[in-house]
Amino acid sequence: MERTDIALGLGALALVISVGVAVQVTTQNNGSVDSLNESEVTDIAEGLDSEQSSRYGEPLYAGSSMGYVIDFPNGESFYVSGDTGPMWTLENYVKDSLDPSVSFFSTGNVYTADMETGAEMASQVDSEVSIPIHYGTFPFLDQDTDEFENRLSELRSQGETSSESRTLETGEWETIRGVETMWVGHGTMFFKGPEGTDIMVDPWIKTNPKAPESWKNDSSNIPETDMILITHGHLDHFTPSMIETLQEQHNSTVVAEWELAGHMANQGFSNTVAVNKGADLDKSTLKGAGATGAIERVSDDINLHTVWAKHSSSPATSLGDAFGIAVEGEITE
Repeated sequence: MERTDIALGLGALALVISVGVAVQVTTQNNGSVDSLNESEVTDIAEGLDSEQSSRYGEPLYAGSSMGYVIDFPNGESFYVSGDTGPMWTLENYVKDSLDPSVSFFSTGNVYTADMETGAEMASQVDSEVSIPIHYGTFPFLDQDTDEFENRLSELRSQGETSSESRTLETGEWETIRGVETMWVGHGTMFFKGPEGTDIMVDPWIKTNPKAPESWKNDSSNIPETDMILITHGHLDHFTPSMIETLQEQHNSTVVAEWELAGHMANQGFSNTVAVNKGADLDKSTLKGAGATGAIERVSDDINLHTVWAKHSSSPATSLGDAFGIAVEGEITE
């Protein structure tokens, strides 16, 4: 398939490379330490750069970020926040209207909420289980999951929530409420529904330091993927070459925000469904909106809800979203 890939650089990698020394990524779950040396980080940056094209330098509005609530046939609902910070919709929509039983929050700091803020977001949603993700990929992303657990515990003791925290090991399958779940690393998730539907969220694989090496070395090792859910257009979440590979192997149906899906269609991708926030999507609705191929393998009882996330979705050359800043500390003359 001939196409021109969108330039969506991960600017933070330039910061890591400029350090010029070995860097470490610490996994708090088991106390082990994995190292990324300068050469390995450079390889990651070059891999990301290979996704860029002649569009580099041209502003391209790719919509805004969003999250998903997935209703599985066994009655469990999983919320994947996408990259976001606190929002009024967490309590007034995600909790009150959708009431997910399990929630995954991006908590790496710098680009998303930090661990303590993530716990406060978890309190607002008040799922029975709250799980931090999108941390530990690179050294400057928060890695201490104790901060998440401790803050959530404080909020439970204050009667603000009943949610319990849980942490996951990257690259390991775990059964959560009857759903086979893998946190691949960063914001990349894989879910195997109890009736067989296979869903991947934000498939960043090749240059993801936490993704299984067997997947990187041979894409045929990546599990069958019926649906790919894209939260936003940054290149550590939206990787055109990997989406192309998965579609070639599995004829995967891609769900993405309207502008990003439109861009993909312009670049030659097929079986891509353009949606927007607030939608309630079942198999029939997705087929009506253009889904083909692997959508036939999706359970009739799977539902997707697209929800708001507060985050940009455009390449670094675009101006992005507006935000405010709260400064802590004493102001002196």
